[in-house]
Amino acid sequence: MKNQMLGLLVTISYIGLFGCAPSDSSSSKASAALTGPSTDLQGTYKISCAVDDDFYKATTLTVGATDILEEETAYTDSDCTVKVFSMVTSSTEVNIGDGTLSDNGTTLQQYTFKLSSMTITSFDNTVTSGFNTQGYCGLTWLTNTSNEVTGKTCDTLTFPSQNSTAKNIYQKSGNTLYFGEPSGTTYPTTVNNAAYMKQ
Repeated sequence: MKNQMLGLLVTISYIGLFGCAPSDSSSSKASAALTGPSTDLQGTYKISCAVDDDFYKATTLTVGATDILEEETAYTDSDCTVKVFSMVTSSTEVNIGDGTLSDNGTTLQQYTFKLSSMTITSFDNTVTSGFNTQGYCGLTWLTNTSNEVTGKTCDTLTFPSQNSTAKNIYQKSGNTLYFGEPSGTTYPTTVNNAAYMKQ
């Protein structure tokens, strides 16, 4: 189960690397309504419950003015009701630029952001015990308690540092958002297949 957990965390960390503080609560709200070219992005988006290795995963993305919050949670059941663990990724200073890229006739919008926080929470005593036995991230883990992992090396994965900046792109098609793989140096040129549906 360890490899599956780490695989999900890798997916969580790098496919949707942005959000808004505070990052340890699913009830956190994105900031005030967007203005300018990003107005049509405001709102809440979700990726429905779906199988992911040995778990099921669901994602909620909340977009505000210059802040975005993403929470990805792993569950044991196909209805996504019994939580195993989650990661909440948050960032600030989200800045949508004027430049766009054309990929097979679609418009891809560039943006930058600053990573504010990344937290992992275990909701399962067995997972908590495994994290502590493994010495995961060099931290002490308690069930239902979030741990900040920005800048930490967790097994073979090193998470980005707090306040690090990155570049990315998004594509909006109707009520669906797609994102690229963020980079600290260059803008990606394609988006991933993960579809965030506006609620």
